[in-house]
Amino acid sequence: MDRRFTQVEFGSHKVDVPEGGYYDRFRTKPDLDAVARDPAAGNIDFFRRIPKRQVASRVGPT
Repeated sequence: MDRRFTQVEFGSHKVDVPEGGYYDRFRTKPDLDAVARDPAAGNIDFFRRIPKRQVASRVGPT
């Protein structure tokens, strides 16, 4: 399988992620409605119940 990657910034690092994958498309702010339409994602109701807030981390605010 020929898989393509794209480079993204993750804090002060550059990392390769699958092109068109969740991280490539959404970074750290996923559109849960778009993810829910993907049959491979399964039931994401758990993530809808988690309060959203930004926190400081070693790679910057997430």
